[in-house]
Amino acid sequence: MKTLKSGNAIIHISATGDDDYVARTKDITVTVEKRKISVITNNKSMTVNGMIPTFDVTTVGNFAGSDTDDTVFERTGFVKLL
Repeated sequence: MKTLKSGNAIIHISATGDDDYVARTKDITVTVEKRKISVITNNKSMTVNGMIPTFDVTTVGNFAGSDTDDTVFERTGFVKLL
């Protein structure tokens, strides 16, 4: 079973009977919780009309399986100037 979102999933299990065992079915509810991941950037400064600095991002958290910050987060290249 693979899930991409948090929430509940129902797993239906069934086994056929034979001479030794009776056929059985069972439903099991599995709850998948959200993972907590923090994103930390470094402080940068810039001069008026100067070059916009590049920010470094560090992620701290509990990624699932082979996930990394590159596969989980979308990076956009916009800056809002006040």
